[in-house]
Amino acid sequence: MPPYYAAITGAGIVCPAGHSKAGLAEALRAGHRFHGWVTRFEVPEDGPQFACEVDDYDLSEVLGSKKSRIDPVQSHFLATCRYALEEADLSVGDGPRDDVGVAYATTYGPAQSVEQYSRRLADRGARYANPIMFNNTYINAAPSLAAIEWGLRGPNHTLCAGWVGGVAALDTALRALETQAAEVMLAGASESLSETVYLDLCSRGIVAMGENPGDARDLTGMVPSEGAGALVLEHPEAAEGRGASTLGTLLAAAHESAPDSASAYGAALSRALDGAPEPALYLSPADGIESLATAEHEALRRAGLTHDAVRTVRLADMLGEMMAASAPVAIALALMILDPGETALIGALDDGAGGAVVVTKGDAS
Repeated sequence: MPPYYAAITGAGIVCPAGHSKAGLAEALRAGHRFHGWVTRFEVPEDGPQFACEVDDYDLSEVLGSKKSRIDPVQSHFLATCRYALEEADLSVGDGPRDDVGVAYATTYGPAQSVEQYSRRLADRGARYANPIMFNNTYINAAPSLAAIEWGLRGPNHTLCAGWVGGVAALDTALRALETQAAEVMLAGASESLSETVYLDLCSRGIVAMGENPGDARDLTGMVPSEGAGALVLEHPEAAEGRGASTLGTLLAAAHESAPDSASAYGAALSRALDGAPEPALYLSPADGIESLATAEHEALRRAGLTHDAVRTVRLADMLGEMMAASAPVAIALALMILDPGETALIGALDDGAGGAVVVTKGDAS
């Protein structure tokens, strides 16, 4: 077992399947898919048309207090933090907590707010640009708003590591706990679709094209998605001391970069699996992009793992490619479908980067 691990006492999600972990697990068992037409913005008629979108919701109802306009990427993260903290039964919000920190990641950040502010600035000039909207354009606004909302004055990190960012946030949280920089870490990631994000992905030639969203599973290319996931991580002794229920144990979170994705993913798998129990479940990062699928298979071969040897779930088949948010959402799902004592391996892949997380359901001690 790795030298340090953390208790997972709360987990929250926002995704195209909804806001419920149980609902997500049930959707998986029922074989539901959430691929649909892009509805948030106009896309080129001769380009890709598919996405997995999060249904509209009122953040004020989730938090129990009225909120001014914020970017969806921030709203998704705040909602998942509320769900995770509530499940952990953690006493926050009544006063400052110097021992609780935040580790957060995103690939594109608040792109929608950046788009809107930049367009108004260009069209009407600086005098008429909305200063409130400008506050939403900072990439670290989401974890900062979480710290303000619940009085979290511990370490506050924003990680930019592409699609493996969620793993980087978990790794950072583990290090903060191991070094006693914090007693509790709220760790996660969020993504939101916008016109700029979608067009960027399309320009790279990696988005699936077809005549019907229902065919997306069988097409070459990924289906862009959005959402968030957050975990409450604690020192195992601290969680036990306050009588918290342990949903699972985060045994390892490793992310690597290399000239090729196969080497990066292989290195991350090697670090994460070193000394860890044999996984009963593998959450694959495969999303329809052929180059990444090739890299995954090569890395698994080098690690002595095969899809045939372990139950494999491709989260993107159901929810699309959630980028940095994929890993924390996958962990929440794994904790719902594992049997007590079983271990899951969660993968993350990007061009030249790989990440791997190992979690066990229940207390690993």
